Amino acid sequence: FGRLREEAARTGAAFAPVIVPSVAHVYFPQVLAGEAWGDSVVKDWGQDSGVPVLDLVPGFREAYRETGQRYHYRQDKHWNAAGHRLAADLLAGLLAGRGMLPSRDEAGGPQSGGDGKATARSPAP
Repeated sequence: FGRLREEAARTGAAFAPVIVPSVAHVYFPQVLAGEAWGDSVVKDWGQDSGVPVLDLVPGFREAYRETGQRYHYRQDKHWNAAGHRLAADLLAGLLAGRGMLPSRDEAGGPQSGGDGKATARSPAP
């Protein structure tokens, strides 16, 4: 992760590794020892290096327990559409909670018209 962190710093980007939940993380009653060990290595590195690690595992496990919905395809273990939506929501919350998201003005994204609805951004003069 050291080289990635250096490259992010060189370009002015924030750097935060993400722990992406596997099928074993989400649907098994307990996270398997091998999965848990890998997660702990990344988390320990982050803590020792002062780098935030964004862990999606708790959010996926909680969502599955609450809804029973599958977030991975059964055939190939990748996320399905619901898994991608959940990951996006979780990441947005984790990034915002750490102050790692730019404001809408900085990002050049849609602007709110004051009514909570996004409006197209006007081009610069």
